[in-house]
Amino acid sequence: MKTFRSSKPASVSQFSSTIRDAGLPLSMDLQDGYGDHISEAITGAISIGAVGCNIEDSYPEKGFGDGMACLRSVEEAADRIRKVLDIAREKGVPDFVVNARTDVMCLKPNPEGLTREMMVEEAVKRGKAYLLAGATSIFVWEIGVGILPAEEIKILVDAFQGRLAVKLGAREDDLSVKELADLGVCRISIGPSLLETGTDGFRRGAIRIQQGGKLWIQDI
Repeated sequence: MKTFRSSKPASVSQFSSTIRDAGLPLSMDLQDGYGDHISEAITGAISIGAVGCNIEDSYPEKGFGDGMACLRSVEEAADRIRKVLDIAREKGVPDFVVNARTDVMCLKPNPEGLTREMMVEEAVKRGKAYLLAGATSIFVWEIGVGILPAEEIKILVDAFQGRLAVKLGAREDDLSVKELADLGVCRISIGPSLLETGTDGFRRGAIRIQQGGKLWIQDI
């Protein structure tokens, strides 16, 4: 696993001044807070201009194949959110935005035998605890799929009083931005999807050239 020092905050510092000059708010994905380096991670992020972050309740090094053991306890995860906000206030950012991600829907397989309904209930329990700890929104997603079904989104939107963040799906039949907005979500993430789309276009273009074809780009 990457250490804090060799990871995202160091690389973001190279263009954070450009973002600040453009007047854009910078939010950073800080994984789980980089384990024991959470204080250093938040301090470093704020020092280069971040006004918000994503922070998740899973252990990145464990993956998602060992059930609930892959997640921090609700209490520990909530305490880490409070710590993030305490540090942000100390650093002069009292309105620091925390998009708290719960990875309970990613547990596959789950040795506890949790049903889909039980996993949604666990997401609700965790999300409510994180909101009480001061999180701005709760990010719920499912690995390999990204976006949740509309029925589950409705449950979570109601449970969190609209403070639900989701990931925009990349499949043709996934919910659109407008459909997600109509369901009441407050935030939509795209992750690396645009980068992946561009990379895929590059790959397909290179194949056409290699095969003697044209550099043709289909209109969007």
